[in-house]
Amino acid sequence: MQANRISMCDMLEQQIDDALTSCTEQLIVIDQKKNDTDIHYEISLDANKRIVRFKINNAHMKQRIKTSEIPLNTKSSTIVKVIKRIVDLPRENPSENTNTQAGNKFLVIDRMKNYLHLTPDNVGQKGKDFLIGMTIDNKKFYAKYDIATHSIRYLVLPDIKLNGKSVAVPDFVLELRDDNIHNISKFLQDPIGYVRSHHQNIDVLYGQQNQ
Repeated sequence: MQANRISMCDMLEQQIDDALTSCTEQLIVIDQKKNDTDIHYEISLDANKRIVRFKINNAHMKQRIKTSEIPLNTKSSTIVKVIKRIVDLPRENPSENTNTQAGNKFLVIDRMKNYLHLTPDNVGQKGKDFLIGMTIDNKKFYAKYDIATHSIRYLVLPDIKLNGKSVAVPDFVLELRDDNIHNISKFLQDPIGYVRSHHQNIDVLYGQQNQ
């Protein structure tokens, strides 16, 4: 038990550096400053290293964590990763008019970093839709990102042409969620092969130029 405690706390100290105020096998205390605001976290753990109580002194950051869908009911093996995501989550400035758009853009980038292990080439917004560009294994892809379901939709393959236009896969959906890790891994290993295996009619799909 002692070795597990030291391992977890040592990893946290390496991951979040000066933000870690104290760490035991029952309680993790974190203090940091975001946008000149002091944020204080108290994370209580049970005997299995699962979060049983999460306390934060800032309502705005509490909402940010909630909308980011960071899994506070995580299993013990990912506790360090979850806490690192919480600490890395920037605090938006509620007084800025671009608050919601900027915050949602960060959510897209953060989700892609955590599940696809990449930073998107670009993230834009057109109406309610987020448009993303990404490169996997030297292959470029464009898609829509559904912020409500955290899923990549309507994939465009600019390197594959049909009648002189980029091939689009309108029914493509890849949810960036813990319960979909298997499909995410298959997509990352062979994105073109994954699309073909899940969308048998890819050769007859209509082409569409990227926005």
